[in-house]
Amino acid sequence: MNDNTTHSRSAREPHPYSWADFAMDDIAQMHIEACTPMLEYDEFMMFLRHSWMVSPDFDGPTLLWNADIGEKSRQSDTERGDTPVVDDHSAERMITTPMQWYMDSLAAIVPTAQHVDDMIQMPINDMPTFRISSMALAGVDAVAGNAMMSTRWVESAHNLGTCVAMATKFVANVADRDGEGYDYLDDLVTRIRVYMSSAARNAEPSVGGQALREIVDVACNEDLRLNTMLMIGLLSCGLSFAHWDDSRTYAYDALGKALSTMSEFARHNGISSSDAGGTGGGTDGAKGAGGSHASGANGGATGTDSGNGGGDAAGGDDAVDDFDYLDDLDDLDDTKEDPETAQAAHRQFRNAVLFLRHDLMRASGDVDEADQFLLDHRDVPAMASAYICRLAIQDRWEELLPFADAMKRDHPDQKLPLYPRELVPYGWDSVREIAMEALGMGLDLRDMYRERIVEAYEPTDTLAALHLKMLSHRSWPDQLEQIVNAYDDGNGRYARNTIYERLMLIEGMRDEARRYCSNFPEAREDLAPLLD
Repeated sequence: MNDNTTHSRSAREPHPYSWADFAMDDIAQMHIEACTPMLEYDEFMMFLRHSWMVSPDFDGPTLLWNADIGEKSRQSDTERGDTPVVDDHSAERMITTPMQWYMDSLAAIVPTAQHVDDMIQMPINDMPTFRISSMALAGVDAVAGNAMMSTRWVESAHNLGTCVAMATKFVANVADRDGEGYDYLDDLVTRIRVYMSSAARNAEPSVGGQALREIVDVACNEDLRLNTMLMIGLLSCGLSFAHWDDSRTYAYDALGKALSTMSEFARHNGISSSDAGGTGGGTDGAKGAGGSHASGANGGATGTDSGNGGGDAAGGDDAVDDFDYLDDLDDLDDTKEDPETAQAAHRQFRNAVLFLRHDLMRASGDVDEADQFLLDHRDVPAMASAYICRLAIQDRWEELLPFADAMKRDHPDQKLPLYPRELVPYGWDSVREIAMEALGMGLDLRDMYRERIVEAYEPTDTLAALHLKMLSHRSWPDQLEQIVNAYDDGNGRYARNTIYERLMLIEGMRDEARRYCSNFPEAREDLAPLLD
């Protein structure tokens, strides 16, 4: 490309195209109708204000907490009473009977099924796909429902733990190809969070702490060590207890036990720190995030509960609910002898526990420490995304812009999993754009939009041209000339620029179109109105 070459734009001629024709999708059309280049900022702030990340209960974003958990627990408080809870033997019988019926029915239709010592064994690959409609988990529903209606917190928590443990083992031994069993477990854990939120709020601290230990014991058993999603979901029940001065220590005890359990898991499976990868975790991590807080558990508190999150711990794609931002570990059963499975589970835990540590800081009122924790772990996509939220909600745009600049430089390919793709289509560059809009940096925005037009290869770059037009006013002819000079008719480029082509059509740029077609002859048909 000849950087010294300049082109004077040809005189504008009448043409049948308009800027309304530039709207290649509904989003672009909305921008035209709004007639404002601030729409990215407005949409982003609207999303944050209605996001699960932002809670009225305490200062800052969260990754596991969802305000709906606390609200649902308060709504269901009136439905609970001092009612009996089924005993251990009855609970296990109620849970296992429908499961046994299901397995017996499979044994009757699966040719490879074998009866061995009162047990039925068959290859999972030979089983039909598991369906919730089979009612094999009806006993779990019955026991869980009974427990959740009672204020006998410890007994109920014990039975809820039994439900999770037995349902997890069952789902691991059926052909859950469509994930219906896994979704059921996820929903069950969410319901337990709701119940434990009520326990943290209503039970005597020592009683609530004992109930939480029942849940944590199940979270740390060997059936859940390979399923980080469920494990972290159960551990996040402790967030509710971190709300209160006299029960906060139970939340950090839960974190400590989980870290100790997974450290032992790593030793048992021969996993070293280098094998595990990830960004944190281990027993030392408990001291870094929770040691000072646990020892100062009688300090100030702000409100929280456990809840759902969204995003990817280690580099996921789109933002979704119910912990789907954690890397999926489908079909992991209790196979500790499988080194790859064990390493994947431990690596996932090391990333996921960062979310729990962060939320515990926020729940404990350690706001500055939580902010610094996000910044220190900005290499984890969900943590960086949460830090964006923190700065934006506080209108700290002067800090967010250089942060986005640094992230674009140091982590250019990092995704922002907590935000819909259409909200940040250019990743960190979209964050920079929003910050510059908030700061009124019109000249810098024009430079950004011109660069996007010159380098455009995707139809979504339409918005850059629309925004540049809106910002330019009387300087629009000068902006066009700068685009023409920078693009240099596509010299040295290997692909057509559809946005530049549409600009030429709308602005009647005949000379530019002829020069462009000399480099991209296949564009002649689309640019025919300018070549007559």
